[in-house]
Amino acid sequence: MNEAVKRIAVSAKVFANDELAKSWENSDFEKNFQKKFSELLINECICIIANRSNTFMQEKNTASCVLDTVIEDIKQHFGI
Repeated sequence: MNEAVKRIAVSAKVFANDELAKSWENSDFEKNFQKKFSELLINECICIIANRSNTFMQEKNTASCVLDTVIEDIKQHFGI
């Protein structure tokens, strides 16, 4: 597992444990973990896109070039 994914998984696990500690009624650890993991993963991808977008807006490249590069950045970032 890539270091970025491990970091996100640890954060999601902490969130799920915190939710579990709040109330036994909300004790669905796996559901809370998956929800937070997905949110963190998507936010990380959005940050990558936003950072790359700012660079390309300055260089005025075409949209398809930007998207191709962003896709490669995300794959590299998560080790896919």
